[in-house]
Amino acid sequence: MNTKEHINKFKSICIGCGVCAGMCNYISMVEDEMGAFIPKVDELKCVNCGRCIKVCPFSEHSKNEDEIGYLLYQNIEGIKYNWITGYYLNCFEGYSEKHRYNSASGGLATKFLEECLNNGIVDEVLCVGSDTGKHLYKYVFINDATDLKKHSKSAYYPVDISNAMKKIRNENKKFAVIVLPCIAKAIRLASLYDKQLKNNIKLIAALTCGGLPKKSMVEYVALKNCISINEIKKLKFRVKSEKYLNKNCSMQIITDNKTITSRFHGDDFGFVYLNRLFNHLACNCCDDIYGECADISFMDAWLKDYDKDILGTSIVITRSKIADSIMKEITMNSNYIYQVSIDRAIKSQTNVGLVYRKKKSAYYKTKLYKLLGYKVRAKRKMKVSILRRIIILIRACQELYIQSKSKSLWIKVQNREISIQDYDKIMSKIIKRNKNFLKWRKL
Repeated sequence: MNTKEHINKFKSICIGCGVCAGMCNYISMVEDEMGAFIPKVDELKCVNCGRCIKVCPFSEHSKNEDEIGYLLYQNIEGIKYNWITGYYLNCFEGYSEKHRYNSASGGLATKFLEECLNNGIVDEVLCVGSDTGKHLYKYVFINDATDLKKHSKSAYYPVDISNAMKKIRNENKKFAVIVLPCIAKAIRLASLYDKQLKNNIKLIAALTCGGLPKKSMVEYVALKNCISINEIKKLKFRVKSEKYLNKNCSMQIITDNKTITSRFHGDDFGFVYLNRLFNHLACNCCDDIYGECADISFMDAWLKDYDKDILGTSIVITRSKIADSIMKEITMNSNYIYQVSIDRAIKSQTNVGLVYRKKKSAYYKTKLYKLLGYKVRAKRKMKVSILRRIIILIRACQELYIQSKSKSLWIKVQNREISIQDYDKIMSKIIKRNKNFLKWRKL
């Protein structure tokens, strides 16, 4: 296992989370041409210990979510297992009336973290918040529950956690962190090798994820509205309005002179996000929808019951006793939250295609990626029909081709070799052609 070759030279699958850099002073996170964070090893100082590879959530040498889950939860009374959601204790559904409007879904993540601070369970909460600098988002530490609502919306944007990890390791405090599923896994892996990190992080919360776009996605929407990425003063996602349903997610770009709102359905944001034109390659290989390595997971209730929902509703899965007890207490004191079957969580993400695209497809995708020379661990095996396997592999090839073409064209846009309109025209044709290829079968 060669650290320098793994990170700097080989075809490694990376999400750019920065956990490896948070564990090693000889690794730094830098931006690539697409605005994604990538690790860079100082080859002169690296001692080739291999720890960075062991904590990488997509490394071919790391444990999978089932293995980590077994270590974490096997001895917890009442723990159950489902092949889609992983280990779990209970499932909850509803919303926090106080936090709902300012949150991405029903506000239960904000409510939960607020309770953790108010009850002294943790001293600080680590979450993603707005940044007035060039990165637009950063990890922030919050010790006052009233400040949580300032950072309660989602961020479809790359953020580096390395500096925050170093702070957590070096301070004698109790922390709760709320991150994406892959980062929750990386933190769990890091905790196996760092006792201080394990002792200091009391709760890990995860947000259900359909894929993480690169900074280029925001730059694309900005350029379509004649705005330079450097002009953006503030960026917001999931901004709610009485005029739109919650499922018509939005992205809002704010400059000194104007505010642009772009939505999922029919707008530029939806075109690039739903077609995953700027997604990280690692997202194609991820089979963790529900944050299986976290103590508690939060998601949108994408259910038919809420098709006309404007403000959003949350579904929550608990895995640790402390997270479960907090959610039960919140439920007892609310008229809008109740315990439900785990099937509600499964159905909510099946309705938006995540169970098929991630859970059932990742095993065959990673086998393809390994054949193409990428250094990625094969995912948990799924049994599907031969026809379905063929379709998965065809779609995986299409996905790789579309993202590769998007990257090469976007670099030309940045170099002013083609216009944003040229990019649109070419990519629209490619997407249409690939979708028509499998149009004969509803998938």
